[in-house]
Amino acid sequence: MKKHLWTYFLNVMFSFGLTTAFLTVIIILVGDTIKGETGMTLLGSEGIPTAFLLQFLIADMIVMALRKLFLSDLCIRNMKPSPRVILFLVSSLLTMTCFILVCGWFPTCGLLVFIPCSVCAIILNAMRLFRSEAANNKALADALTKYKSDHAS
Repeated sequence: MKKHLWTYFLNVMFSFGLTTAFLTVIIILVGDTIKGETGMTLLGSEGIPTAFLLQFLIADMIVMALRKLFLSDLCIRNMKPSPRVILFLVSSLLTMTCFILVCGWFPTCGLLVFIPCSVCAIILNAMRLFRSEAANNKALADALTKYKSDHAS
């Protein structure tokens, strides 16, 4: 249980840190141009408001919990991987959409704003999935090698 909580915490911090760094660069580059249009751009190029960062951390914690729920065997054991991934992506998208609408992260008047956000979310989720898949494959390969060496005699 302790290992699962630590892994969950590391995944939340990895995702939060990477996305916050990406958003900080965007805010520094174009923050003064779009200053005050959304909750995220209230300070312009001076940075991202603390309230937004807290909201984003909570959203990230929810998405990582959904990831743990759908992409591990802790709760759902008899479901094929494809439906799990689809359920994870749909629930993550719904979570982020709710936060965007309720917290006013982006202007809701135009759909063009959602395209960069969606692309960023897709890229980050793909990176997370590939990273976890590579770690799982390595662990399975190591276990198989150990099993073969133990039972070779």
